[in-house]
Amino acid sequence: MEKGLMRQVERIYVDVMKEEIVRMKQGIKSLRVTLNNFLELNDEEVQSQLNSISETLTKAEEMLNISEMNIEEIEGAIERGE
Repeated sequence: MEKGLMRQVERIYVDVMKEEIVRMKQGIKSLRVTLNNFLELNDEEVQSQLNSISETLTKAEEMLNISEMNIEEIEGAIERGE
């Protein structure tokens, strides 16, 4: 009984994390659109700051991709009964 309950909790965790990753990726895409609009401005200082933000968003995307792979591994382990 306890093992079955633990599997249910794990599956809920995986589902929630997948949803959060999707939301975060959508947020990053939205921020990139806004960022690209601002990058069209010709202010050098603003462009420098926006380029820095762009680099941060790229790192965040990379971290989300890693998180997504980890969640998929957990999901696979759950399905295999590990």
